Parts: sequence; C-alpha cells; structure tokens
Amino acid sequence: MTMTTDHPNTAAVKATLDELIAGVSGHSFDVLDRVYHADMQTYLLVDRGEMMRNDKPGFMKHVQAAMGQMQDPDPWALYHLVEANESQGHIIISRKNNVTNRK
Repeated sequence: MTMTTDHPNTAAVKATLDELIAGVSGHSFDVLDRVYHADMQTYLLVDRGEMMRNDKPGFMKHVQAAMGQMQDPDPWALYHLVEANESQGHIIISRKNNVTNRK
C-alpha cells in the first residue's frame, strides 16, 4: 500500500517521533527501545554530506553517546515529510543538535 501524507496513521507517526525527541532531549533513553522497531533503518547526514546508516542497536548506541555528551540538547525539529500507510511510516526531519561537537 502506498504511503501518503494524509493517511490517518500519519499523525500517530509524527506524535511518536515528537515523544522520542522529548525523551532523548531530556536524557530519558528508555524511549528508544520502546519506540524503535527491530528492523528499523536510519539515515543521518553528518559532516560534509557523509551519510551514516544504522540499524536499531547501532542508532541507539549513537544517540546515547551523542546526547550523553550534550549539556543542553535542543528539541527543535523541522518536519519535511511525514507519511504513512497501514503498517509503515517515513519521516524526513531536520534537527539542530550538535551531535558532532563541531559547528
């Protein structure tokens, strides 16, 4: 089934990521294991356009390490795309976290 931005599950997908951002920004990392599904894949654009791809365990480790170093994580987020169907969702988002410790 095709994913769309107006599917009824789209709001739930966005709400889940909002919960995740709030939890991690408050250094409450238990939300990661609860929200992330076993076969998830993340694509993170980092310095100079490099793409970091992770599965659930790899991304959980990355988030805990990066956010654990930050003293004042910024929960700001700009959603570029949120789409869903009956069983899947996609999100493209920009964040202002300095997870690389570089400007």
